[in-house]
Amino acid sequence: MSKLKEIKMTKVYGSVKLEEMAQPMHARNEILRLLENINYKTVFDDQDYNVRILCADIRLHFVDIHHPNFHNGTLKDCEVLKVIRLYKDDNEVGSNGYEEFMKALDFKYESSHGGQQLYGTIWFSDGTWATRGEYDGSEWWERHKRPAIPEYLETT
Repeated sequence: MSKLKEIKMTKVYGSVKLEEMAQPMHARNEILRLLENINYKTVFDDQDYNVRILCADIRLHFVDIHHPNFHNGTLKDCEVLKVIRLYKDDNEVGSNGYEEFMKALDFKYESSHGGQQLYGTIWFSDGTWATRGEYDGSEWWERHKRPAIPEYLETT
């Protein structure tokens, strides 16, 4: 049994227990929603979107928010529970690498409090990539585009 399931939160804030405040996230569904948003086509858009994941490196960490060194910033070690990678060569047509990658992402994690638990980078076929954003224990995927090259750098 993973440590994520063994933790029993008992702190109470007002009349709400901490575990009731937590909203577990499903890692695979979160990535599928990200892809859906990237490929979303509006009625005003005539471009055909078919952006897919090229490769990915994702890690699930266990962070003990009750460790005495967690809040003073000196806690450096956290247990890596899972490493999930999709290699570019394993994601070619005819390979089952993508399906295996998605199966490996079939887990829930706490994304609403404490320390960041899911880390990683996803590279997409359109040249963009996504990394994990985090603030005060809340987590999300942030998509990045390469910035346009300024005109003054186009010529020598």
